[in-house]
Amino acid sequence: MDLVTYLLGAGASAQCLPIVKDLSKRIRVISQKLRVENANFKYRQSIQMNDKTINQSALVNNMCDDLDWMANECDKHSSIDTFAKKLFILGKKESYIRLKTILSIYFTLEQKENSIDLRYDNFWASILDAKDKFQLNLRLLSWNYDFQLEQSYLNFSDNRTLLDSCSSLSVRSFWDANRDTNADGFSVYKLNGSATILDREGSPAYFSDSLDDDKVFYDNLIYRYGLLNEFPGYKRNLSFAWEHNLNDPYFKEMKASLKQTKTLVVIGYSFPYFNRKIDRYIIECMPFLEKIYFQAPDASNLKERFSAINNTFDSNDLLLRIDLDQFAFPNEL
Repeated sequence: MDLVTYLLGAGASAQCLPIVKDLSKRIRVISQKLRVENANFKYRQSIQMNDKTINQSALVNNMCDDLDWMANECDKHSSIDTFAKKLFILGKKESYIRLKTILSIYFTLEQKENSIDLRYDNFWASILDAKDKFQLNLRLLSWNYDFQLEQSYLNFSDNRTLLDSCSSLSVRSFWDANRDTNADGFSVYKLNGSATILDREGSPAYFSDSLDDDKVFYDNLIYRYGLLNEFPGYKRNLSFAWEHNLNDPYFKEMKASLKQTKTLVVIGYSFPYFNRKIDRYIIECMPFLEKIYFQAPDASNLKERFSAINNTFDSNDLLLRIDLDQFAFPNEL
């Protein structure tokens, strides 16, 4: 079966989540809102967390301090990935883990504020044959930490939680213990993981079970932030490209799933140098690849960037799409 594979970058969520130059501003807005709500006694109760009693308000203050710290570091670096790579190289493990935690918290809060990039809504409406019936010749790869795919899919299913959607979409991440994949079926590979938490068995959970109920949302978010900070064994599912071992079974499973890809659709992704090792691997996973579509507000330099990854394609097989109202749908789909 000839496959169509989508590769999603940050631009695929740009109508909901901020781009790099706006990130620190948005982080500070989120932090300030939390501080105001906390000052108004919204989070004053104590909560029981395993064998500890912890003040919820203190956790919120810590969360805001972490958000402000990340915003300040965003201002000092060209991107949050640059800062993360610096911490990784310097061996600053505590700060590196702190960054992963608060980046996951930020993405959760931002998506609570701004809901869904409507292009995902249109995507599911276009590619679903029926409820919970996916096109078998379709694969999705995403470099994004967000849960726009899972959140938007809720509107097309009987799923009640993000975790339900995660299961229905066969979402797989590098650190996820439940990542076994049916190579012959529809699946989503989160190349950098998700803004989720892993329990002591390695099973994922979103920071909140509900985005609609404010009390449930904030109670879940604060509790799981506390678990990551107070108890060993709970981990972050978010990762970065330089952490990955391409010999890991996760990538072997992904390679098997992508093998029959003939058409690649790249949306909002610029092939940054950070990710080059995995980007090369992705193309190597598609030995029968014939055509690549690039979609971005300015796609003019994407052919050149892609050629730095793989220069074996004729320019006639590299097609540009500028439309910002919906994700590209190739004729081959």
